[in-house]
Amino acid sequence: MRPDLIPKKEMLRMVGMQYPAVWRRIRHGLFPRGVFIGNRSWWIREEVETWLTHAPRQNFACDTSRGLRNKPLVFKRKKGKETVVGGGAKS
Repeated sequence: MRPDLIPKKEMLRMVGMQYPAVWRRIRHGLFPRGVFIGNRSWWIREEVETWLTHAPRQNFACDTSRGLRNKPLVFKRKKGKETVVGGGAKS
């Protein structure tokens, strides 16, 4: 039985990441390697789907279960200015 191969563009759409992020995970053994056929990269659909089901979940800053609802989120810009983004009540 031949595995179902998907091109790089479809694999990136499935995982929701850009290629540099995927490549870092491949180098560290955290993502399945693609195969080269001709001059194109292909991934085995089953391996990518398995990775998706077992991928670790991330906690995002909008997670209110940790009490972030009433605290502003502060991100620093490159020029040293601070901008308050998100959050509920101002402090």
